[in-house]
Amino acid sequence: MIDFYEKVDFDQKVWVFHDILTIKHEVLRDVCRNHGDRDSKYWAEGCVLYKYRPNRQLPRSVVAKFDTEAEAEHGYWLLLLHYVTTTDDMPLIHWDADDAATFCGELIKDWDEEYVEDLRYWLRTLDKVCEVGGLDPQAYRDLSKLGGEPLPDDIDASYPVWAIDVDGNMLVGGAADSIQHVDEYRAERKNEATHRQIKMIERHREAIESGAPRD
Repeated sequence: MIDFYEKVDFDQKVWVFHDILTIKHEVLRDVCRNHGDRDSKYWAEGCVLYKYRPNRQLPRSVVAKFDTEAEAEHGYWLLLLHYVTTTDDMPLIHWDADDAATFCGELIKDWDEEYVEDLRYWLRTLDKVCEVGGLDPQAYRDLSKLGGEPLPDDIDASYPVWAIDVDGNMLVGGAADSIQHVDEYRAERKNEATHRQIKMIERHREAIESGAPRD
């Protein structure tokens, strides 16, 4: 049952999750317009809210009558909002930043350890929501408890490495915003070791050529 007189500000911005990897900060009226009446079956004319056949084809039937045109138009938007919020395949609306950040935090906590790219996306999304909403992202996630596969013994956790997925892709960097495969990490460490060894040899050779005492 729809309360056609419920007070809702359709010009407010809400957080909208269109699918598992898409979030937008949108005006509520636009969300309702784009998703609430896909078949164009409803319309307010004068003080009456009508239901048509798809694409506003006749015949039509009366959904509700109102005292004013403004009330009828508001009722139209409430009808679309009802459809968006009660239909399974519709975008998920969060009314404020705290709700959206909590949702992101739950997805981060429940990461399935399959793709570290998904984890990075939700960490970035959480940061975005918190930035807009003036919130602290640390209140919604703990970087030390991101889960993932056990870290191989030859990987230095202080690199830092925050998480690793089943394919060996690691979430790395001070801001936990970069991805590196374990093989790439190992190749870099090997190159660094080789570079250090070459430098040591060069310094040793220079010391010999200059007649300086050897270490």
